[in-house]
Amino acid sequence: MLKFFRKIRQKLLSESKFSKYLIYAVGEILLVVIGILIALQINNWNENKKERILENNLINKISINIDDDINEYQKILLAEDNRRAKIDSFLIIVRNPLEFKTSDLDKLYKSLWFFERFTPNKSALTNLISSGKINIIQNENLLENILDYYKTIDEQKASVDEALASYSRNQIGPYLMRFDFMDSEVVKKYRKRKSLIEYNQDPAIENLVMARIQLMDTQKNYYERQINNAVKLLEQIEMDLNN
Repeated sequence: MLKFFRKIRQKLLSESKFSKYLIYAVGEILLVVIGILIALQINNWNENKKERILENNLINKISINIDDDINEYQKILLAEDNRRAKIDSFLIIVRNPLEFKTSDLDKLYKSLWFFERFTPNKSALTNLISSGKINIIQNENLLENILDYYKTIDEQKASVDEALASYSRNQIGPYLMRFDFMDSEVVKKYRKRKSLIEYNQDPAIENLVMARIQLMDTQKNYYERQINNAVKLLEQIEMDLNN
C-alpha cells in the first residue's frame, strides 16, 4: 500500500503537477489521521469492554457476599429465637417457684449470657476499595446503595450488637456468678442449693432478664430490616447486571 502511494507521488512530481501533489499529500495525511483515530476508537472500545466485564465481575462478587450476609442474618435470628424461648422458660420458672425446681434452671441460665454478633462478608468490597477502582461501577445510585448497606452494618455493630454484648458481659455475667446453679455438681457436693422462692424474691433477676429481652428485640428488628435492605439491593444489582 505504501509502495502504491509512493509511486503516485513520484509520478505527480515528475509531471510537475505540484498543486495536484499538494492536494494528494493533504488527502494522504487525512487518511493517516483517520486511520489513527479509528485505531484509537477501537482501542478505547476494547478497554471499555474490558472495564465493563471487570465491573460486572466485581458487582457479581458483591452480590454473592450480600447473599452470604442474608444467610448469616437468618442463621443468627434462628439461634436467637431458640435462645429467646429458653429465656422465656427461665422467666416462667422464676415467676412460678412452687411449680418448678431450682434444677430446672440448670440448662437455661446460659441463654441469658450468650449472644450472637453479626460479621458481614465484605471481601469483594474491601478488594474493590483497596484496588482504587471503586469508580469502575458506573451506576452511581447502585454504588451509593452498596456503600450505605455496609455503613449501616458498621453502625449496627457499633450500637445494637455492642450494646447487647456489653450488657451480657458486664451486667448479666457478673450477676449470674451469684447464682448457685452455675455449676450444679459443685453445689450439690458442697452446699445446699437455694430454693426457687429465694430467686423469685430477688427483683434484680426479672429486671435484668427483661432488659436483656429488650436488647434482643432491638437487635432482631435491626437484622430483619437489614435483610430487607439486602434483598432490595440484590434486586437492584440483578437489574444492573441484566442491563
